[in-house]
Amino acid sequence: MFITTLETMNNDKIRLYARILVRSALFDNARFRYYSKDFISLLLELSPADLEVAREIYKRQKQTPADIQPDVELRCIRESGCYQIRALLGLDEAVYDLAITKLVRAGLIRQVVGSYLEYGGGAYRITYTFRKMMELIEDPKYLK
Repeated sequence: MFITTLETMNNDKIRLYARILVRSALFDNARFRYYSKDFISLLLELSPADLEVAREIYKRQKQTPADIQPDVELRCIRESGCYQIRALLGLDEAVYDLAITKLVRAGLIRQVVGSYLEYGGGAYRITYTFRKMMELIEDPKYLK
């Protein structure tokens, strides 16, 4: 894990790796110790643009219930502003699509599926894995 941290040239990724490693080592966060290596592995292939998209999706959806009913899931995701993220971040469509693909592959988001009226796809939701990783990274006891 330390070699991975040293190999990256992106300061945001270095900070993320450091937060995961340091916070999982603290006694209060012993429940995360087993997952710290997995969290870092998930982040390995993500570019700075991918992390920016992930951060924005999480910021908009962290207050949505984790166990949301399927009939209200799409409405909640739409209300979170997920369709405005690409424009808000000023990303090229190809860069955004690649980021979404990589975030799905990493298991941090999943596409909303179902036969909803007037839904043509393109809505994504944060996963339990993403919530758990952010619980460690954003632990308010250790934020300055």
